[in-house]
Amino acid sequence: NPSMTHRFSDPRNTILGLDIGATQVCATIARIDADNQVNIQGVGSSVVTGISKGKIVDSEQLIKSIRRAVTRAERESQHHALQTIVNICGPSISTYACNGLYKSNEPNGQISNEDKLKVLKKARMLVNKPAKKIIHFLPVSFRVDDNVTTKDPVGVFGKMLEVQALAVLSDEEHLEKVIQVVQGAGLEVGGICLNVLATSEVMLTKEEKQSGVILVDFGGGNIHIAYFKEGVLQHCSTIPM
Repeated sequence: NPSMTHRFSDPRNTILGLDIGATQVCATIARIDADNQVNIQGVGSSVVTGISKGKIVDSEQLIKSIRRAVTRAERESQHHALQTIVNICGPSISTYACNGLYKSNEPNGQISNEDKLKVLKKARMLVNKPAKKIIHFLPVSFRVDDNVTTKDPVGVFGKMLEVQALAVLSDEEHLEKVIQVVQGAGLEVGGICLNVLATSEVMLTKEEKQSGVILVDFGGGNIHIAYFKEGVLQHCSTIPM
């Protein structure tokens, strides 16, 4: 409703979370305050049309579903959101474990942040999956000279740096369609987030992720499963219902 626009507040610190599920679209508008805290301002939902078995089959119908959910969230919150974080899930998601190895040349004998970035880049280059797109690349652990395992190797004395990492992949075609329908609804895509990663931030404690836990999310059309250990995602999968 254009008549409402003048009442909306400054959108620069406003963000929209968009969850496109098998049965409904959920939109959440939040404000980020000066302390970097997220404060939910409004929510909206709409029945999904245009999706079948986790795939987009009618983009125009899905765009209408997104618009309905976002409009309801905007009316409740009285905020516009410039940036949209899109939740992605379903059979199109897969994971791939990879390793990278890099020899440090630092004169002080300590692993540097540049070494860390280079070994991550080497590991990422090994993810050669046709028709797939990396949406998250997560370092699981680092090893220095075969005898030190750490979450952050910067400052550790040694030469050979190895990383074990997990790439979260999406079918490229599906991801492009998701981005297209979100943009078609008049929204700007600011980021893509795996659904179980977002859910884990709410449902799981740091202690649970560290000691080992399985998260099971029952959706409207799929069951999403994620395994966390040592504080990071180790594996995820989707089971159609």
